[in-house]
Amino acid sequence: MPLALTQSRRVRPSRLMTLLLTAALLAGCGSNPDEMVASARAYLEKNDASAAVIQLKNALQEKPDFPEARYLLGKVYYAQDDMAGAVKELQLALRLGYDESQVTPMLARALVRQGQREEVIRTYTGTALKDPKALSDLLTVLGDARIGVNRDEAARDYTEALKANPDNALASVGLVRVLALDAKYDEALKAIEAVLAKAPDVPEAHATQAEILFARRQLDEGLAALKKAIALKPKDANYRFALVNTLLQTQRVDEGKTQLGEMKTAIGASPVVTYLQAYVDFLEDRLPAARDGIQEVIKLAPEYLPGRLLAGSIFYRLDDQLQAQVNLNKVLEANHANPVARRLLVMSYLAQRDGTRAIEALQPLLESHGNVSEVLTLAGQAYLLAGDFERSSAYFAKQVDKQPDDARARTRLGISRLAGGEVQEGLKDLGKASDLDSTGGYADFARVTALLRERKFDEALSAQVTLEKKMPDNPLAKNLRGGILLGKGDLPGARKAFEEALAIQPDFLPAATNLARLDFRDGKIDAARAIYKRIIEKSPTRADVYLASAELEKAAGGSFETIEALLRKAVSNAPTLLVPKLQLADFLLRSQRKTEALVVAREAAALSPEHPTVLKLLGHAQIANGDVQQAVSAFQKRASLEPENAEAFMDLGRAQFMNQDPKSAEANLRRSLAMRQDLYEVQRVLISILIDDKRFDEALSMSRDLQKQLPESGLGYIFEGDVHVSRNDWKASLPLFRKAHALTPNSQTAVKLHAALARTENGKEADKLADSWLKANPNDTPMTAYVAEYDLTQGRLVTAYALYKKLNEMAPDKPLVLNNLAWIASQNKDPKAMEFGRRALELAPESPAILDTVGMIEVESGSVEAGVKKLEKASKLAPKAAMISLNLAKAYIKAGRKEDARTVLNALTGEYPVGNRFYEEANTLRKTL
Repeated sequence: MPLALTQSRRVRPSRLMTLLLTAALLAGCGSNPDEMVASARAYLEKNDASAAVIQLKNALQEKPDFPEARYLLGKVYYAQDDMAGAVKELQLALRLGYDESQVTPMLARALVRQGQREEVIRTYTGTALKDPKALSDLLTVLGDARIGVNRDEAARDYTEALKANPDNALASVGLVRVLALDAKYDEALKAIEAVLAKAPDVPEAHATQAEILFARRQLDEGLAALKKAIALKPKDANYRFALVNTLLQTQRVDEGKTQLGEMKTAIGASPVVTYLQAYVDFLEDRLPAARDGIQEVIKLAPEYLPGRLLAGSIFYRLDDQLQAQVNLNKVLEANHANPVARRLLVMSYLAQRDGTRAIEALQPLLESHGNVSEVLTLAGQAYLLAGDFERSSAYFAKQVDKQPDDARARTRLGISRLAGGEVQEGLKDLGKASDLDSTGGYADFARVTALLRERKFDEALSAQVTLEKKMPDNPLAKNLRGGILLGKGDLPGARKAFEEALAIQPDFLPAATNLARLDFRDGKIDAARAIYKRIIEKSPTRADVYLASAELEKAAGGSFETIEALLRKAVSNAPTLLVPKLQLADFLLRSQRKTEALVVAREAAALSPEHPTVLKLLGHAQIANGDVQQAVSAFQKRASLEPENAEAFMDLGRAQFMNQDPKSAEANLRRSLAMRQDLYEVQRVLISILIDDKRFDEALSMSRDLQKQLPESGLGYIFEGDVHVSRNDWKASLPLFRKAHALTPNSQTAVKLHAALARTENGKEADKLADSWLKANPNDTPMTAYVAEYDLTQGRLVTAYALYKKLNEMAPDKPLVLNNLAWIASQNKDPKAMEFGRRALELAPESPAILDTVGMIEVESGSVEAGVKKLEKASKLAPKAAMISLNLAKAYIKAGRKEDARTVLNALTGEYPVGNRFYEEANTLRKTL
């Protein structure tokens, strides 16, 4: 059944003037509530509900506990489909003592219309009303409340209702509905015809007749019956919805559009109308309009399952599989067996090349529709994608047995056999399929791609000739020829084929991308850019082209601004698609633009709040912005949606560890490790938790287990070394880091081995390691940064400066690097100090360390006032940083502000004990005052 939603009413200007005049006249009348209610009754007899409502509200303003006024107002609201208002007023009327025979049946029906069936059954079962007709009406409502859960009890209610009032047509209709639900359609049809012979003006009877006729596949007769129901009750949204929906489902789209127009005129704007318009747009391939419409419906009625199902279909067609899956899973949560939603969900996973999920989603379909050709096809495709070629071939063979002359079925069998290594059998099946299909080319396409994979380029070209005869004007065929020629190394021929594909369809993106790759390969970056530019000029709203262009710019080393602009264009041209937003947020996050990344990630979450990929990205963006608690929430939601995904629990555990919740972190990390033993990041964090908890033996045991799992890797030795380092036992860590570096020499092992050597009085060997490693790996950023910092702490300013300069060349504009360059330059009285410092401050204006460095450079170069301001800001941002406080005191002294300096120095000597470096230096400075 469609959603029962309150319909808006349109008022013509002349009608509006009448209402305004009526309201004015009524306001001028006397304030006797009894007279007002009598006037309201008179208006209701004339079918003037609006004037009656004004009178009733005026009466209730004067006398709020007027039971009849409450009853009549509830009755009006019920007639206007305002069930919430009706329930409120009718309950008040009953509480105030109004005749329960009049109130109770209407109140119960209003509750049923609101979906509160259990409440009605619980409250009104066994209720006795004195008036037989009222009792009959109440029993009928009880039957309607029960019919979906217990047809036998519903039938008893309807039977009792007819005993109380044999002329109760709705009770008779209820009994007919029971017959129909029991699939006794012939008996039900005779029974409803008998009801209609006695009560031809009951719209519910005509609507029930329509349902029976539809079940008997008597479509035209059913539509005629439904139209009679509408003629009797033209503003009923349910009947109109059923008519339009049935027309659209049976491909009578033109008539459906006509009836939808009449529905809009009759009931005005409503979510149901928007849903049907989206359905029309979907059927007529206006997918963006359909998407916009259905999203509006879901926003207003998120639990409306037909809306979710249509949304899944629309997003599947738009290739936005993330959104499709969210909506289809919503349907299946409510109705696990829905075959349409389940088939679409399997197809969506296949479109994402996710064979595992496709198989999982497919199982209920195999159980209920295992011999249906379409289900066999999906099973074959899913198992093929998952790499289970034996099962895949078995399902495709079963389909071929059912349809031996179906070219596509035999083609799928051939593809499956090829994938399973039965190359000759597979190619033979494809050859038979090609013979069966004289015009389609589907089998030929599969045969060419199979030969291409086998690198049988000459045979593939020969098969391609047959394909192009069947598909002479298809850019896909030309693009495939280009792929074969690429495999043969014939780049000019490949280029020509791709150009032919674009000549047929200038915006055919696969061929455009292949051409762009050829140009990129030849170093013609501008030519590659021009290919996408031409498509964009003709189709400026193509989000996929902007995404492809952004990928080219990334590969070509394009500027951040260029790539960002392209991704933002993709987002703005497809604001309701997830993929552009996800790519933009990911790019911003990788580019350290964490605040902007979080904004875009939140937009994606607003669009699809329950998609695992969105939640993953949102969580990482929140962590980057320091909002770890929110990240934990995002990862918890993702883990609940993907209970079998080890990476989901890894992310959750890491976030919980960062959020100072080691107990929960350990539980989720161990759960992740139980699912996948190769997630070594999980073991690293687990070992950190064990170290923090002083469970050193467990940490060592885990590290040594990893050494056994990965005997050729240094990872387990790194972890064991880290355990010893945490106990400040560098001597024990040294042989382990040596072993790790010998097994897997990389930046991480080089840094750890150098640190162990330096701390075990092997300084010369440490220096030798650093020199030899950086000579062999000059672009190793982590090791360069580590050695630069090490040299800085050792007072080797010349070598540290050279290394930081090199880092700045390798990865420009890193604030920390620029800050250290500025500090070293200032120590060497190098005028470049201020240049480095100012650039660092531009990039990180709130960094206390950079403010401190630049402030001291300014103080020492004579710009004392400017320097003091920066140091004051730094101290405010980092009030516990003793070095900044000392520098601020020095700046105050240089500025002649001795009392300010004394205040800072007194605070420092009060904070640190005698003998501490900061106490002694502060005390020495204070004596100079």
